[in-house]
Amino acid sequence: MSNLKNETLYEIKIFWEDSNGDESLMFKTEVRTVASIASKLLKSAEQICDDPLIYRICPIKITNLPEGIQIREFFSDVKNKDERSILLLGARGSGKSTLVDAIINYVTDVAFADNFRLKITDEKKTQGEEDIVCYKIRCQDGLKVRFNLNIIDVPGFESRYNESIYQKLLALFQSVRYISAACLVVPSFCRLTEENRRIFNNILSIFGNDINYVVPFITFDDTGEIKALSSLKAANVPFVEHMHFRFNNSQLFSGNENKEIWNTRQTSMQNLFGEPTVFGNFPVEKTRDVLKTRNTIIQDFENSKTLKQQIEQKEVILKDYDLRKRRQQPIQRSVETNWHVRTICINCTMCKQTCVFDCSVKGCLGCQCACSFAHHVKEYGRYRTHERDTLKTVHIIEDQTDQKNEERLQIEKRTLLTELNMIYDSLLRLAEFITTIALHNEPPIEVKNVRKFIESLPN
Repeated sequence: MSNLKNETLYEIKIFWEDSNGDESLMFKTEVRTVASIASKLLKSAEQICDDPLIYRICPIKITNLPEGIQIREFFSDVKNKDERSILLLGARGSGKSTLVDAIINYVTDVAFADNFRLKITDEKKTQGEEDIVCYKIRCQDGLKVRFNLNIIDVPGFESRYNESIYQKLLALFQSVRYISAACLVVPSFCRLTEENRRIFNNILSIFGNDINYVVPFITFDDTGEIKALSSLKAANVPFVEHMHFRFNNSQLFSGNENKEIWNTRQTSMQNLFGEPTVFGNFPVEKTRDVLKTRNTIIQDFENSKTLKQQIEQKEVILKDYDLRKRRQQPIQRSVETNWHVRTICINCTMCKQTCVFDCSVKGCLGCQCACSFAHHVKEYGRYRTHERDTLKTVHIIEDQTDQKNEERLQIEKRTLLTELNMIYDSLLRLAEFITTIALHNEPPIEVKNVRKFIESLPN
């Protein structure tokens, strides 16, 4: 008999029916159900809702690690040293947090008839929204699992790359050496859109090939066709056909959950925690190497984007120089515009003009302006348009500057291209390495993007 309310007196009767259809009482007794561990936990739990009655089990210890990992420990006495760790991954809104609460209601033996439900998740995040939360549930007498259970809830994935999650997973796997199951939480109605394909790829790109399949946890299940399994197959997500678990937790805290939905979930929980083939002992050494390599690839790719921008900027300037060079007339008057630089002239500093252009000519007539003689100087060069033209023309100086800048930019561009090619070579080596150890062994898209840019460059 199941789903009986704890600490409640029940009368049990057994009737016998004869061939005529008449019933007679064969056995009658009264039994009182014992207090479940869930009812005992209410004494120290925090009531967070009156209708329906919901309690939150308070952890005995919370540890916030600087890497963005929060550890919540429940129960102090360790009755069993055997341990299982399950990793929950999925898109945002896939139902991971509610599934964690559904597990704790099963583990603590909350019955359907009980007028309360339990939670261990906390909507009031004390840390950042993107924290990895590890729930450590120590084995106790009365729990429905006979081992220490660690539930690792990873923040929801998106179609874009989230470096923060990868960094935190890498920090997690520095201390976690083995996991029992990598569980992909996916809604039953999930279709394979391009966005969902990218989400699945981002999740699979975490693992090394020492974890060779994921376990689908199907949420929002209506007991009908599971479209999500077809989507996973089409996306080449590796999983064992018969090893998926169906849950509908949407009414868990509604106060009027359908009993059939409750029983279906209980059966899935029993299959999950009672079947020895579900939980393995998967090392995460290669997974750790995959995460390290992917982080290096991303850093190299970001560096290549910076180099790409610098190269493109220099390309624009060089094209501008080339255009200006094509539009300009060849310099043919360099002698004509420079011969007077060595000519002795008499210049008036007051009216800014040359009074006598060439003092070496015989029969000099003297100054032509009315300014005082004190303002006249004898020097090389003359005034042109009220500017003393004792240097080369500005036009010629600009041409020489353009040429020097162009040469300098070409050298800098070649240096940047050399650095970019070195990064690309490094990316190729990393990509080749990662395809040998990763579960999802397609070459990273970053390598293709860098190669595409290099091929688009002229020369």
